Amino acid sequence: MYVNSEDSRPHPNGAGDSPALIVEGLGKRYRKGGGFVVRGLSFICRAGEIVALVGKNGAGKSTTLRCIAGILPFEEGGVSVCGRRVCGDAVETKRLTGYVPDDHAVIPYLTGREYLKFLADVRGVSSAAQSTATDDLAARLGVSHALDIPLFQCSHGTAQKICMLGSLVGGPRLWLLDEPVTGLDPRSQEETVGIMQDFAAGGGTVLFSSHDTAMVKRACARVLEVRGGGVHEVAIEDIESENT
Repeated sequence: MYVNSEDSRPHPNGAGDSPALIVEGLGKRYRKGGGFVVRGLSFICRAGEIVALVGKNGAGKSTTLRCIAGILPFEEGGVSVCGRRVCGDAVETKRLTGYVPDDHAVIPYLTGREYLKFLADVRGVSSAAQSTATDDLAARLGVSHALDIPLFQCSHGTAQKICMLGSLVGGPRLWLLDEPVTGLDPRSQEETVGIMQDFAAGGGTVLFSSHDTAMVKRACARVLEVRGGGVHEVAIEDIESENT
């Protein structure tokens, strides 16, 4: 169902024993000599897992995801995706990672289809594979009608969903999503959760941030809270009281 590059390996079925993501002592600050946004942040995500990052505004959730995606440099620690170091093998880790930012970053003057084709070309995905997977997911998310209009004419929710489609081009092994259901209607929220679950069931790993407690409880059974610059495992039944 997802767009696979021709040299992508198939996903194993279900959760695996080998870590898909290792974050070790991650430390990030935005100004030299300034305070750290996150520091000493360490956790592991395995194949087949859906893991939520929760925490108050400004806790460092988005910063953590951007560091893992290789978008932000970091001062301390390390990140590995499927055994590849983000700082040592940036091109390969980006090929293995799909990322959905909280501002649905797209190229506004392209149509949705042109945007997805651009991403497929960059990642070396064949036209046939790209077309089939794009059409299936677009129909599931209800954006088939919007693929041939410029993205600047699309609503927030439509642009967000097309951004999600783009993040899956190339068959990533790790899917990072920052507040993925914000601005989406209830049906689209349910479809997004379903796609995340299908991705994990196929052996992929999902790490997402959210303030939506109900969505977190529907999507996964493992929750990490970013607090005080570090990360803490939280029982899923406790997340409502911990993060309201």
